[in-house]
Amino acid sequence: ALQLFSEMAANRAESSTVTFSAAISACEKGGRRDKALQLFALMAQSKVGSSVVTFNAAISACSQGCEWEQALWLCALMARNQVQFDSVTLCAAISACKQNGQWEQVLQLFGMMAPPNNLQPNTITFNAAIGVCVKVGEWEKALLLVNVMILSKAETDIVTLSAAISAFEKGAQWQKALELLRAMARSSIELNAITLSAASGACQKGSRWDGALQLLSMMAQSRAEANAICSSAAANACQRSGEWEKALMFFRDMTQSKLKLCTTDFSTATSACEKGNKWPTALELLSMMEQGGVEAGPITSGVVISTCGRSGEWEKSLSLFAAMAQNRPETNTILLTAAINACEENSEWKHALQLFGAILQSTVELDTITFRSAINACKRGGKWKTASQLTNMIVQRKAEADVILFNAAISACEEWSQWQQAIGLLPKMQQTNLVPDVATYSSAITACTKAGCLQHGLQLLWDAERFGIKRTSSSLPWALARLGVTEPLVVHAALAEAMLQLRVTLQIPSQLSMLWWSSSMLSIGNPSLVAELTRQSTLQMQKFQLKELVLLAWGAATVNSGSDLLATIQDEISKRMRR
Repeated sequence: ALQLFSEMAANRAESSTVTFSAAISACEKGGRRDKALQLFALMAQSKVGSSVVTFNAAISACSQGCEWEQALWLCALMARNQVQFDSVTLCAAISACKQNGQWEQVLQLFGMMAPPNNLQPNTITFNAAIGVCVKVGEWEKALLLVNVMILSKAETDIVTLSAAISAFEKGAQWQKALELLRAMARSSIELNAITLSAASGACQKGSRWDGALQLLSMMAQSRAEANAICSSAAANACQRSGEWEKALMFFRDMTQSKLKLCTTDFSTATSACEKGNKWPTALELLSMMEQGGVEAGPITSGVVISTCGRSGEWEKSLSLFAAMAQNRPETNTILLTAAINACEENSEWKHALQLFGAILQSTVELDTITFRSAINACKRGGKWKTASQLTNMIVQRKAEADVILFNAAISACEEWSQWQQAIGLLPKMQQTNLVPDVATYSSAITACTKAGCLQHGLQLLWDAERFGIKRTSSSLPWALARLGVTEPLVVHAALAEAMLQLRVTLQIPSQLSMLWWSSSMLSIGNPSLVAELTRQSTLQMQKFQLKELVLLAWGAATVNSGSDLLATIQDEISKRMRR
């Protein structure tokens, strides 16, 4: 085609729109993008009129070379030359923009197909627009376009349906994802790994292990790759929804089916062990990873250390940490934190602090969570001075800190009635640009009341009020009760605020127990408050910790809440004592 065009030029034969269009189209189809654009430029110089066919060929050439800006310029040139574009024009321009990630331009071009232009998008165009919507998180728009595509009777393919399932995944619409997957299975469309991964992801995000189980059932006769994806999704969904026994069951099925397991599969299984306190199984999984050549990353290893600690096997946690530290000189802070927590949870605070002290001499970079774990160990062991020293270290090192960390240190001082140390930590928070919260002031006030320094406690209470610290439902009544404030107007205001929050939301057990105790100490017998506290406490009786049940019983008995609630509390305490 190029040779014929050159011969025409050599013989000085006049080239027409049709001639140029044919030559440009030939170059575009032959992958000669540069030559196609050169011919288009020559056509403009020759003042030969361009047709929609010519423009389409040139824009398609831009699409091959990812020249999206050139494609849009040609579209604008068509408008200036009053050449009416068609669906081929926009499809080619959309393709060029999509390949370069120009999502906004894709949607804008797609919108130009609507009235008054009334152009019919094809499968490629629809797929591009749907894919863009999924990419930018507009999953509702993506699903709308899928419906429009079906209504317009455009042919759907695996790309369309995979994009739709991905949209369902983004919106955690697991049921709709499975419905679409069933429809695909009934048709002649072959499912691929991407489609299955998206459907699996929808079940995982919704923590729907039953949905993942349905998916596994659907794929029972599929190839191994599909089974591996679905089995992994089922295990992950079970683990996320707290069904740790089912998660381990799926994992065992995967091993018996000799499916190839990856780090993610083992991570899911070890997390299930942690929730079920199955430390022997967790150790077995770690051994399987080593034998199978699957690398156990710091997160998986940390979970195994944590599982042993939660099961009371803190010595095994330390042994694992020591072995991992020996094999990895650059011990990860995740492993260190897991080991310290294992000791702290089992009241082995001395080992926790020894471990932390040894790490301080190394090059391991400590993070906020590690410092927080060490401070909690100090609290357990009554080492409030050490807790305070650790906060000094954080300030000196300019290490990253958070309010929870300082609250733990203040709580350690409060536990041992060290009110001066507790108050002294407040300025340090300011040095690290942290703003105290209601828990900070509550611990500091409690430290003052334990030491009998009520005036300092009152000053902290008014400081919290002055700084506009956001309160919980129980924080103000609790502080007033601890400080012995009985001023009727102040107590009434605190009661009204607590009652308002109780009516709006269901309060957690810790807040309810503190409200019961505060009501008792402040001699509040308001029938409406007592009735609402009784209702919410009865609903959540099994969620109360033992120390919270004691506060609840104290308050309920004092304010005359009724025999039914007291009987319910007694039954719950008896059940726990028997266990």
